[in-house]
Amino acid sequence: MPQYDFLQTYTLKNGATLKNRVAMAPMTTKSSYYNGALTDDEIRYYSMRSGAAGSAC
Repeated sequence: MPQYDFLQTYTLKNGATLKNRVAMAPMTTKSSYYNGALTDDEIRYYSMRSGAAGSAC
């Protein structure tokens, strides 16, 4: 299989390292509180989807 640059680890300017450059686009689930604080449901939603594309190393 050919090696692609976007599949290599990548370090952001703030020091966070991603395992690749594939990322899940930010989106709303309208699950947070009116002030923007996260609910358990929203944390669970993103936790279930964060194990592959661009997740932190």
